[in-house]
Amino acid sequence: MKKYLLLFLSFVLCVSCLAVGGGVVSGADFPAGSGVTVSKGVLTCDIGQKTTANELACLAESESVSLTNSKGKPLAADSFVATGNKITFDDGVYTVVVPGDLNCDGAVGGNECKVLLPLLNSQEELNDEITAAADVNGDGVVNTSDYLLIKHYDTVQYNLLTASTKVEVPYVEGSEVADAVQSLKRNGLSPKVTYAYCDSEDDGKVIFQKVEAGTEVGIGTVVGVVVGKYAGADSRLNYDTVKGIWLSQFDMNSIYTSGGRQRNESSYRQKVEAICKKLSESGYNTTVLQIRPYADSFYPSEIYVPSEYVTGSYTSGFSYDPFEIFIEIAHSYRLSVHAWINPMRCMTASDISSVSSKYLLGKWYQDSTLREKYLYYNKNVTGTNFYYLNPAYKEVRDMIIDGVEEICLNYKVDAVHMDDYFYPSESDGYYGDFDRAAYQQYGNGRTLSRFRMDNVNELVRGIYSKVKSINKNILFGISPAGTLSNCRGYLSADVDTWCANEGYVDYIAPQVYWGFDVNYAPSRFITCCNDWAKLVKVDSVKLIIGMGLYRTVEPPTDEWIKNKDVIKRQLEYLQNSFSYDSGFIMYTCSSLIDMSTGEYLSVNAEERANFLPVLKKFTAR
Repeated sequence: MKKYLLLFLSFVLCVSCLAVGGGVVSGADFPAGSGVTVSKGVLTCDIGQKTTANELACLAESESVSLTNSKGKPLAADSFVATGNKITFDDGVYTVVVPGDLNCDGAVGGNECKVLLPLLNSQEELNDEITAAADVNGDGVVNTSDYLLIKHYDTVQYNLLTASTKVEVPYVEGSEVADAVQSLKRNGLSPKVTYAYCDSEDDGKVIFQKVEAGTEVGIGTVVGVVVGKYAGADSRLNYDTVKGIWLSQFDMNSIYTSGGRQRNESSYRQKVEAICKKLSESGYNTTVLQIRPYADSFYPSEIYVPSEYVTGSYTSGFSYDPFEIFIEIAHSYRLSVHAWINPMRCMTASDISSVSSKYLLGKWYQDSTLREKYLYYNKNVTGTNFYYLNPAYKEVRDMIIDGVEEICLNYKVDAVHMDDYFYPSESDGYYGDFDRAAYQQYGNGRTLSRFRMDNVNELVRGIYSKVKSINKNILFGISPAGTLSNCRGYLSADVDTWCANEGYVDYIAPQVYWGFDVNYAPSRFITCCNDWAKLVKVDSVKLIIGMGLYRTVEPPTDEWIKNKDVIKRQLEYLQNSFSYDSGFIMYTCSSLIDMSTGEYLSVNAEERANFLPVLKKFTAR
């Protein structure tokens, strides 16, 4: 009896969308844990009954979808899929199997038994969709266990789902996803969110709940809700000519926190308002805001731990969402917001030990085997005591990509921006040891450099595809180191590929932080800009020059000490003589204004007075 009860439970969870399982076998790319598997042209929908074609297209990140019944009759894309349907994605046609749905109506119940009886014990190998659907417990054969599961589906579902304390499923259709999730949790239920493409008015709202409102179920029951995701032509606030500025975690730390904890919301709003107002008055049109410097998060995240730069410690939660507020205020000043992440660098050894295992990073760190596989740390490297993620593994790349998806789905960002922290420096102990095991396993005769570049390319392509699957108007850009030799060397940043091919980035913003007279000739501003220009070979990639505004505050050479118009002349060169007029991004905001007051700095007043008039007039030629 216990065996059958477990089988019953397994089946009920499957057909009610109360559990997920499986992963990608081949064909269409469904994420692990989505409840959908593909093999040999058959799509098995373990996510359960009442799943639409649109929802499957969304999970597969397919830009198009069509559905027909077994006779070829077209069905609406918002129809529930059934066994025998043919579903067409970007990459091909698949036959649908819904476990338990033997009469091909998309639902599961006792009527299926008439179809099932002739199949009992008749085949050892499953070779068509009806027989595959009959194997509801997934053991590879059709037998009495499957018959009992289907026959007693309604009774077993009721008994199992109401075996513990009863709660009533609330009505959440039409609600914003956050409200729906909160409502379900408040009633003791576990929400599972999937997405389906929709019209703009349903963006972010629950368009279907998979357990009917009013149903009495047990505490902890998983209730699937389908949320609309609009991937149409809604615009984002991006400019043909970018006049941008970076706002780093160091710039913003005192804005986020006060007295070792998150600053109160009213004060935070006032300070962000002052910053955005000053940037807009100065002629900037784009902010590049850092929101993930150390595998942490500057916004409430299900994937990354709250950052100490915002909440005061890695064990404190958010009292409000500072990222959402920043976007709201920046957009009110017509400032574009690019969400800036560091892909691979993590926090220090002392900080990472405090990360809860509910976050993947904490789980990996606390498991010595996973820590050795996915993370790297060398305590003997002076001044480089950060852990790093190892992108040789798909699990690591998926975590980073999932974090990008979370940003694009939940915030009206205009772009996602990734900086130059790829592989760590080649200081002794880092370069060879970092990924020795992965290289030995997956190198396949490639040089270490090529192996690493390929890993980063996989990550970059994955991020680009994810961003575009959510909204084609959201940009994805990378700001690599300004020195090409470093990019092609220890950083393993394959800038040549990114700049010469579609499908990697919308823009490249190299950090050309030097002046005109630096001793190292390849780093001289004009030479470096032109070297980067030679790499861009497709119209889809913009070249935006990163400029070292911080040099005017911390002058490293006589050039910046003797001359108070270096930034002015650089802007004039980009505006009048450079082959690209896509714009610039300056590092950093705290080199322009006092972050606490929103007023201009006095230390570089002369330089600023020279370049601001040029900046304000800077435009596409």
